[in-house]
Amino acid sequence: ETTNLVENEEVRKSIIELLVSKAQIEPHFGPMYAQICAIIAKQVKTFKKELLAQCQKEFEIDTAHKIENATQGITDPDEIEYHATIIRKAYIGHMKFLGELYLRDVVKLTIMMYCLDELLKDEEHEESLECFAHLMTTMGEKLDRHAAQNNKNFNWQQVVDLRNSTKISNRIKFLLQDLLDLRDRGWVKR
Repeated sequence: ETTNLVENEEVRKSIIELLVSKAQIEPHFGPMYAQICAIIAKQVKTFKKELLAQCQKEFEIDTAHKIENATQGITDPDEIEYHATIIRKAYIGHMKFLGELYLRDVVKLTIMMYCLDELLKDEEHEESLECFAHLMTTMGEKLDRHAAQNNKNFNWQQVVDLRNSTKISNRIKFLLQDLLDLRDRGWVKR
């Protein structure tokens, strides 16, 4: 028995918001949420377009602004840090979700290359660099293969240069080193 829930625009938008939100706060279930999205996208033409619009909106959100809004009126530094951590983790979860969508051919290579460029644009913005590392860990193998087939190779030298930079913390340097090691091992995790 089929349902027309996804055909109703209001319900469809709610489903998309729920799936994206759940993927952000539960990144360990990201592959499952991405698979659900891929299945629905094949059956409902408008779903993919609306999903990508929601993902783009979330990608473009300034986390500092979001943290400021979430902590308005809060004076306890521990509580402010708690909310900031939740928002940062959700943004990282969103990057992993984007990677999972790419793995299931919901997101195209050109969109992913744009996202990677945006994340690497500011070489001193550590949140973006961390998101980049998580995104590439999720989908780097396919992106490397796919990009080479389309003559759109990713510039790994930029990552090597960042790893050697004195402008970023050791934590981010190690994240980038782990990513480079993963790539050198043929994307086989330890």
